[in-house]
Amino acid sequence: MKFIIRVVGMLMLTLVYGPVAYTQDTLRLTMGEADQIFLKNNLELLAGQLNVSAQKAAEVQAKLYPNPVISGELNAWDPQNQKWLHAGATGQKALSAEQLIVMGGKRRNEIELAKKNTTIASLELEDLLRSLTQQLHTSLYSVYFDNRTLHKFDAQLQL
Repeated sequence: MKFIIRVVGMLMLTLVYGPVAYTQDTLRLTMGEADQIFLKNNLELLAGQLNVSAQKAAEVQAKLYPNPVISGELNAWDPQNQKWLHAGATGQKALSAEQLIVMGGKRRNEIELAKKNTTIASLELEDLLRSLTQQLHTSLYSVYFDNRTLHKFDAQLQL
């Protein structure tokens, strides 16, 4: 949005100071060049692209199985036997392993939800691109026709 305001501001400055300035200082852009600059420098579009990438990463993450958790305990000091790291028959020790098992189609539903979120993010990006491009084109055409109107008024004033 800031980029559109900058482009419109630069075009308005060109209109206001155009007769005073030299022709070498005038910036002339075709619609295609303006679109390329717009696509390259618009931060909202870059954020939308990053959102699509994040949703694709969430989709990959949903396909992965949870990692198992393995833990062990060992008594560092055995006060009864007066020994360090006593792991013999009378020493205290424990070992455990945990694995989350997802049942009832939850994993499949999570994968489908992640895919739908990726689709939604890409559609939102397309909608954002379409609306911002329409705003840019509307602004550029408005500046163009305002410039033509100014030239016509200048021509009438010189008569």
